[in-house]
Amino acid sequence: MVQARQFRKSHPGAHYAAAIFRSQRELAVKFRSFNNFSCVDDKHRVKVGEPGFPVAAAERGRRVLVSLNSSFQVGDHDFTQHSIVPSVCFLVDIPETVESSWYVKSQ
Repeated sequence: MVQARQFRKSHPGAHYAAAIFRSQRELAVKFRSFNNFSCVDDKHRVKVGEPGFPVAAAERGRRVLVSLNSSFQVGDHDFTQHSIVPSVCFLVDIPETVESSWYVKSQ
């Protein structure tokens, strides 16, 4: 199932998106002493419950361990009002030319 989600489908605007991204990189190289190049990506929507009313982390229908003298009372994760979206931000070192590598290996 993971492999099916990573499958890249073709899109009619893929060529234009690649051309725009190349133009952005060319502009960044041209003015590399005056700007920064960053790539930002939103990752996952994390459900958040109300104060004093936690949200179930388990999927519906799954078993959860609970002590004998307590009941498992949490909100359904499908009906939350709030969520947090963590983002990833990469600050890229702009190379001397567009054809050079935009990725630096960790040492």
